[in-house]
Amino acid sequence: MNSSNTITARRISNAHDVLQEFRSITRSERRDFCKGLIQTAVALLKLQQGKTAPASRLSHRAASHLQKHGPMWSIHGNLFFFLMRILWGLGLPMVLGLLVLQCAQQQSNQSATSLLCLMEISVLFGELFAAHLLI
Repeated sequence: MNSSNTITARRISNAHDVLQEFRSITRSERRDFCKGLIQTAVALLKLQQGKTAPASRLSHRAASHLQKHGPMWSIHGNLFFFLMRILWGLGLPMVLGLLVLQCAQQQSNQSATSLLCLMEISVLFGELFAAHLLI
């Protein structure tokens, strides 16, 4: 296995660990969805290792768990809240952080302070969307 495959395998393994931890704290029907994601990560790892038969079995099991949850892209699905969490909790604060840096370099402290307040509000909304995903 070359270094690129080793790095990819490590990333898949890390994704498996994070999903497993999330699954352990999730109490709702999302546990089954997490199980499908975990099996998908393991199937990708098996496929990369050249073990096609186990990868195929795991991918079929993963699909059976994931299909129970319907389309994720609907307004009623979780993708909407996930995208809002990314937008409000990560994307907007990054952009505002760059603006704060420019304001600070220009010694415009009042503008920088206002933008920092907006960043805090944006992160709060991102966390609210994330909390909805955990319910």
